[in-house]
Amino acid sequence: MTRAIALVKRAADVALVRAAAALGETVAVAVGAEADVLPVLAGARAAGAARLVRLWDPGLETTDYLGVAYTLAAAIRTLGDPTATPTVILAGDRGRGVVGPAVAERLGVPLLGQVLAIELGGDGKRVARRRGREIVRSYAAALPALVCVLVDAAAPSASGDAGEVESWTLSKVGLSAAELSYRKHFATRPAKGPTPKPRRFENAAALAAQLRAEGFVPGAKG
Repeated sequence: MTRAIALVKRAADVALVRAAAALGETVAVAVGAEADVLPVLAGARAAGAARLVRLWDPGLETTDYLGVAYTLAAAIRTLGDPTATPTVILAGDRGRGVVGPAVAERLGVPLLGQVLAIELGGDGKRVARRRGREIVRSYAAALPALVCVLVDAAAPSASGDAGEVESWTLSKVGLSAAELSYRKHFATRPAKGPTPKPRRFENAAALAAQLRAEGFVPGAKG
């Protein structure tokens, strides 16, 4: 039996759940505070998700897209090894394509982006229709795989009752806030002190003479 996991964040991502529900039993996973993602999960329930998971931790407030991708990948593994059961993971593709590919890389599963629609073939492989430059091509591949689906950013707001939502923390998926903290503290900071003033030269000849004196330009041959 195929298992489908939809990674949701915005109301538009409910379309991912509809596509996933046509493939198999669907789990919708969202990373975010309750007020932000509970309406989306309610829409996911209405669209056919059998299980809803919300993962949040204060440490995620300052993480970047890669930290979110690591969190989603860890959540997917917690749901079950994607290589043990035929699994298709659906993420939104909004043109930037950063979180979905990062999740696929973290999990070590094939990735296909710019997908218009997806279905299962008779041989159990996924069949995806992908947009090319001027034509739409069909691709078939064995599962597991992560598919980035083009979704309509102007989708209506999700509504309804989410029902039972599992609330997970980072410890549930084997991560810590320190692992996901934003990496800005690794960035090199300029040394404290006065800012040097730019040097000015009267003309190009004076600049060339200074560069020659400092060894940046070889001296003229005699």
